Amino acid sequence: MELRRAPKRLASPVLASIFVAALAGCGNGVAGGNGNGNGNGNGDGGTIATASCADPATACGASCVDLQNDPMNCGDCGHACDAAHVEHALCLAGTCSYDDCAGGFADCDGDVTNGCETPTDHDVANCGGCGIVCAPGNGGAATCTNGVCGFTTCAAGFGDCDGDASNGCETDLGTDNANCGKCGDACGGGTVCAGGVCGLVCTGTLTLCGSGNSAFCTLTDDDPDNCGSCGHSCTPAHVDNKACSQGVCGYHQCDTNYGDCDGDPTNGCETCLTCTIANCGGCGIDCLAVHTTDLQCSDSGTCVWTTCDAGWGDCDTSMDNGCETDIAHDDSHCGASCMPCPTGQHCNGGTCS
Repeated sequence: MELRRAPKRLASPVLASIFVAALAGCGNGVAGGNGNGNGNGNGDGGTIATASCADPATACGASCVDLQNDPMNCGDCGHACDAAHVEHALCLAGTCSYDDCAGGFADCDGDVTNGCETPTDHDVANCGGCGIVCAPGNGGAATCTNGVCGFTTCAAGFGDCDGDASNGCETDLGTDNANCGKCGDACGGGTVCAGGVCGLVCTGTLTLCGSGNSAFCTLTDDDPDNCGSCGHSCTPAHVDNKACSQGVCGYHQCDTNYGDCDGDPTNGCETCLTCTIANCGGCGIDCLAVHTTDLQCSDSGTCVWTTCDAGWGDCDTSMDNGCETDIAHDDSHCGASCMPCPTGQHCNGGTCS
């Protein structure tokens, strides 16, 4: 960024003479005294005159300043730029600004006039940078220390086993075979972690899946990799995320240009909505344009065509119904121009006669 420098203050001969005259009035004698400084004490206190300045400077009291670039007189006399937590306050085109934020602060409200107001080294809503919100999983209150997210304590049953404070307490100590009950306590072969204890039987509504060191407890009601039973993985087509609800496979949302036209959530969004003239742009939307040679569904999911069959025309100019008019025999729309035949004539082969 190119910084504009304020012009040097102008030394006016008139100002100098005024200043000397002012000093002369500071003595204790009147102007008409005998020159030895022993006047009668009736001086006026030495009033300082307003400066006379050349463009682009402006007189602010006895000083000439550039209101466009002077951070002590920015836009107006005496208006000092006092942006918080910045390296250097600036005045640019009569508006307060700054060059860089001081360490540990940022301008998160986008207002250059108040500087870098946000302490990013300890603000949990702007930790290490604007908009970086500390939200550690399964932890107590979020913290921000030196711009790094953390947490106070883990919620019951969870632990910070990867040592990364930024993602909180990521490990479920109740079901993790490698960290059962506490971080680092792994269950031996043939056992699984249930309720934070290594054992062979899963508790509550959990189901034991796998065997040996690969055994684990899971809730088959909502586990998309073990939906309804161990090993039954949901594989819906063309979806953003597979899902399992009450032991039945499903999905969250269809991929772009695909739809669930058969109403079966277990196979996902099986229908392409841009591939055929059936279900073009949406389930149940069929292209009905008649008497066309190249009817198709476009990549944007709309019915399109370019050419009519011989002897047919698009006289109503609607793409939806195609070439609806028999221009070879219709007296009201005869020939490629779709013009009516004169009274007493008939359309034969697209020609009035």
